[in-house]
Amino acid sequence: MGIAAFAYYRRVIESQKDSIFDEIIRVSKSISADPAIIAGLEKAKKQVEFTSAVEEVKDGIPPALLINGDNPLSLMHSALSEGLHARGDEECLTWATDLRVVIAEFVERMAQVMKDNAELHSAVSRLVNRNQLKQTNQGKGD
Repeated sequence: MGIAAFAYYRRVIESQKDSIFDEIIRVSKSISADPAIIAGLEKAKKQVEFTSAVEEVKDGIPPALLINGDNPLSLMHSALSEGLHARGDEECLTWATDLRVVIAEFVERMAQVMKDNAELHSAVSRLVNRNQLKQTNQGKGD
């Protein structure tokens, strides 16, 4: 079961590479990440292999998406690459559980960053609108 779980995770991650990178790019743009990071992510997305894409961005993930300071794509990739070739079934099952936790945390972080950013933009918009309304009302009273 462990090797099968591992193989499944690897297949899912590799088949969803473009979607994963699209979401990371979307999050990066929403937080106004360094344009060099966004360009690196877009370049990495064009790679055919997940391995090459991860290598492209090993140091290019916005800090808000790091997990304990580590690039989650690199964590997933290194585990998936080694697991099938060098580990037994029981260890693969343990690693598959660890991968599930990392994948879930990565998805949650991306969602939280987007939620926080949306809340911030709404708050700023409301404050700007209040100030504009106040200035308009003051102008009418003069």
